[in-house]
Formats: sequence, C-alpha cells, structure tokens
Amino acid sequence: MTGFGERVRRAPALAAGMALLCLWTACGGGSSSTTDNSQKPGFPNHVTLTPATVSINKGGVTSLTAQVQDINNNVVANQTITFTSSNTAVVSIANSGLVCGGTWDSLTTPVVCTPGPAGQAQVTAKAGSLTSPPVTVFVHDRVDNITVSPANLSGCLSNAQTQQFTAQAFANGQDITSSVGSFFWQTTNQTVVTVNATTGLATAAAPGRAGIFASVGTVNSAPVNFDTCAVQAISTHVQNGTDTTVTLAAAATAQLASDVTDSAGVTIPSASLTYNSSAPAVATVVAGGLISGIAPGTATVIASCTPPSCNSNLGRAVYGNPITITVTGTANSTTVLAASSAGTSMVPIDTSTNTAGTAITLPSAPNSLLINPAGNRAFLGSAAGLMTVDLTTNGVSQVPQVPGKVLAISPDGVKVIVSDVAGGRVRVFDTGSNLVETFIIGNAISADFSPDSFKAFIAAGNTLFVYSPQLVLSNVPPLPVAPRSVAFLDQGSFAYVAGGSASAITVRANCDNSQRDTLATPGTATLMASLPNATQMLAVDSPGIDVITPAITASTSGQQCFPNLNEALVSRDFGQGGFNATQILTTLDSSRAFVLSNKPSILVYKSADKTTSTIPLANGATPLTGGLLVDGSQMYVGASDSNVHRIDLGANTDAQQISVGFVPDLVAVRPK
Repeated sequence: MTGFGERVRRAPALAAGMALLCLWTACGGGSSSTTDNSQKPGFPNHVTLTPATVSINKGGVTSLTAQVQDINNNVVANQTITFTSSNTAVVSIANSGLVCGGTWDSLTTPVVCTPGPAGQAQVTAKAGSLTSPPVTVFVHDRVDNITVSPANLSGCLSNAQTQQFTAQAFANGQDITSSVGSFFWQTTNQTVVTVNATTGLATAAAPGRAGIFASVGTVNSAPVNFDTCAVQAISTHVQNGTDTTVTLAAAATAQLASDVTDSAGVTIPSASLTYNSSAPAVATVVAGGLISGIAPGTATVIASCTPPSCNSNLGRAVYGNPITITVTGTANSTTVLAASSAGTSMVPIDTSTNTAGTAITLPSAPNSLLINPAGNRAFLGSAAGLMTVDLTTNGVSQVPQVPGKVLAISPDGVKVIVSDVAGGRVRVFDTGSNLVETFIIGNAISADFSPDSFKAFIAAGNTLFVYSPQLVLSNVPPLPVAPRSVAFLDQGSFAYVAGGSASAITVRANCDNSQRDTLATPGTATLMASLPNATQMLAVDSPGIDVITPAITASTSGQQCFPNLNEALVSRDFGQGGFNATQILTTLDSSRAFVLSNKPSILVYKSADKTTSTIPLANGATPLTGGLLVDGSQMYVGASDSNVHRIDLGANTDAQQISVGFVPDLVAVRPK
C-alpha cells in the first residue's frame, strides 16, 4: 500500500510539471520542436528489401538485402535493421538477413537450418518507424526438373513480335508449381530476344537464335530455341536515292543506306550490318555505310549480315548488292615488291621512278608473296616459317611454327591461311593476336575468303573444307574430282570451285555450303577469279577462259538458305593454243582480267564485250607473277628474263623492263 500511496501523492506534482511544460512549449496551438527530416536528403525515408520474391527448398538457405534510403534513394548508413517473418514455422530470418526455409538454431549466430513444412511467409525489414514492403518467401520440396511451354516454336518471330512462355516445376515427378512462386526467366542472348523476368513474355529483337529458360533457385530448365527471323535480303543504295554507283574525290564522303527484310518478308528497322570495301586503299567504309574516298581507283562495297553481330547463332551470312565506288584524281605512287623463290632478297620498286631500290634481306627463301588489302603488311611463306614485312618500316619478322605457302589473306587482314603440304597441315595465323590454329589438312592448294571475312573455303585433295573464325572447321562430302581452285563471287553469296566434278565448275552456297549448280566446261578449269563488281565469275580453261554470268534473285519467303541463283556460261579462246596458267588478275573497275601462263604474252580478257587479246613481253620473256595498280593503269610482272616488266595498260604495251638481278617469280603491288 505504501507504494500505491506514494504514486498518488506524486500525481499533483507531476500534473504541475506537465502544466509548466505546456507553458514552455505553447501547448494547444504553438509550434513543436520535433522536426520530420524524412523528406530531406541524408535522412531515413524508406526501407528496401530485395529480392522481391524468394524461392528456396525446405532447409535451404539464402539471403535478403535490406537498406535504409533517403528521399533520393541514397543509402543512409549506420541504421539498425530488424527482420520479421509472418510464418516462423515455414521461414525464419536471422538478424543478418539470412533466410532459412525452416527454423534457425539461432537468430544472432545462425548455423543450422532445420527444414520445416512447405508454405510461404511474408518477410519485412524495419528500421526505426520505417517498414519495408513485404517480400514473399516460398518454401517447397527440392525442385529437380523444370519444363517450359511451348517446348518448340514453329517458325520464327519478326522484330517486336511476342511469345508467352509458361513453366512447371517438379519434385520427384510431382508437379509443385503452385508452391514455388514466380519463375525467373532469362535469355541466352538479349540482343536476339528479351524476356520479362517474372512473366515469361519474350519479345523478338535482332535476327538470330537464342535460348529462353526458366529458373527456380539454382535449377534451370532446358533452353527453348527462339528464332528472331533471319535477315533474308539486303538492298543497298545511296542514301536518299536509288543509285548503286558513287563517284567522289579523295577525302570526300558518301552515305549508303540498306533496306533489310527478314525471312518472313518483314522489314527490319535497324539490322546490324557490316560494310566491306574490296579495296580499302581506294575507299574505306565504316559501320553505318559511310564511305570515304582515299585514292584514285575503283572499289566495290558490299553490305552483309554477318554473325555474330547479325543472324547470331544461325551460322549463315547474307549479302547485299554490290555498290561501285569510283574515286577520282591523280594516282599516288606505290611500291612493287619482287622476290625469288631461289634467294633471300626482296627488292622494292618505287612506281614514281620505276627503279629498283635497296634489297630487303629475308630470313628464308620464300615460296609465296601476298600483301594484305590495307597495304601495310606483306606475307611470305617459306619452309622455315611465315615471314611478315612491315611495309612502313620494311622490318621483317618470322613465325617458325607456321611453315608453308600462303594461300589467302582475309579481307579484313586478320587471318592468313598457310598450307604446309609437307607436314599435312593447314595453319591459320591471326595477325592481331599472333595465335595459330592448326588443322590436319593435307595437300591444300587453294583458299579464298568471303568479302566479310566470315568464311573461307579450302580446296585440299578431294575435299572442300570450310573454315570460319565463328564456326567449327567442317567439310563437304568428298568430291569425285579434286578441286583445283576456289573463289568466292565478290558479292559473297556463292563460291565457285574449279573441279569437284569432271570437266565442270561446281557452285556452293555460302549460307549452308550446299552445292547449288554444276556448269560443264570445254576443258579443265584451273584458276578462278571474280570480277570485283560480281557481274562475272571467270575460270581459266586452256586454251581460253570460261565466263559465268550469275543472276542472283531473292528467295521465297521462309526459305532457309538463300538467295536463288541462275547463271550462264560461255567460253572464249585466247588464240594462243594450250597453256599452263600461273595467275589470274582482275582490275578493280572489273573491266579486264589478265592471265599469266607459260606463254610469252599476257592473255587479256575484256569483260564488256567478252573479247580476248594479248600483250607480248619484251625479250620473249615468260611472265611469272604480278600485280596491278589500284587505278588499273599499270601492271608489273616478274618474268623469266630477270626483269620486272611494267605494262602500260592504256597502250597495252610492255613499256619498261626493270632489272632486279634475279628471276622475280614472286611479285606483288602494294595497294596504296
């Protein structure tokens, strides 16, 4: 009773104190000293708890992240956070935010999570008077399988079209979908298709193939293939016009545009195309189709849909129509390189003076000589390894692990194909990384790249191999007749093979490597080359030349490998009797082709009227190998008389003989 009486006795004093406090604080209408800072930066405004939903097995452990944030969503540090579960039998949560699908042995130092029943609980985080929105935690039997529906899609979807996916979760064969909460949806390639992470609604994006899969915890479904309709046709032209030819001065620019349709016939608004120039020393082209004139001459530009940036994971490239670029002005001087397979000297010839310069010493005797399209590096094959020459400094290096003969350089200058016949190997040297790919391929004698560098065909024995930096090495079925030469049509859609069938040229589609045509020839074709504008494919066929005129048309909507091809072949005789050809060269303006052989003349083919002629060499010399200036005005040919012959292609005469002191059976012209 004493205590009670004491409390009663103190009440009047407490009341008086409260009254005095009201006087100090102006109770009943004055301002308060308590300030709400929650709307100010740097002060707690709300609590977030992530992720929004959680799905775990019975006895499983995961974690939630709670943050106290200010009005600008910046984290406010040093805040005490507590967690609450609405169903502690199903979910318990430690002070640290560690979640147990059952019951923790301790909320302060949790170690053992004892499984509880299946079910769900709402978890919230609280800091002071602030409480987070609830997070739902689903606890269920261990998921061992997830299926996605539809499991297979028929056909493809065009850009922006959608497909709804659903999923089911199973434990020991029992459907437990209702207990696992939301599935987490993902795509293997967000460029090709996007998918709503919670609803499973997929939206087609860029052309290609990707996988769609659903997850619960750490368990994923098998991916379902999703195809965004592939690029099927590309029509390139001058921007704001229809022209397919461009004339500009050096340093001037022009803009191209491409109309792109997919395999469903739907226009693709922004396909990721690649633009390639056949002669970057004449005109360059960058992503988006902006052309820049560099030096007088002619170049051909092709727009392509090239994996992996376009038609991703479909393994096929698609090519547009050729655009002819003519750059006007006065031709620049360049350098001619002359070497001998019997020595270790390479002599440069300046085309402004047409005199031999100081010899460059090579570490080994070369067996081949090619210059990359950019004109800054020369590659010489040898039995002791691939030699590279920096044409800016004339510095020489060698890669001993890449012996053999140089067969081809990719248009982008990155890959060099070298055939080691003696070792039964083909090696691909990467000029950027200096890495080497080695393939067991014997007797490779010819190779050529598509204009976008996506693919190369390699002719070896009775086999045509398919190399691509993006694909696994493959080959077509063994051919009845060994191929002798292979060349891509410079448009890119088809490759032509001299051989593969007796007295015939066979045609292969780039998109699937299938044989599309067989063209009978009068004799045995030995060398092949495309005119840069892709209007004709040429095959050297002693005593003449076979001229193939391809007609490429768009394929039927939905066709898997495209486009369609029709072609005609005619033969023209050089009038020199039989010969053994060593090289075929074409001018960049596609007006003429030149065949070098064991005849003491250069054999000339004129594409406009399909006529032939010859240019005799001085001294009765036999031409060996050579090259052309980018403007097509001059040809330089190494010959049997130890001279490099300068051929004036305006007058069609052997205008000058430049002595180099050896038989120059390896000659190439730097294209800049």
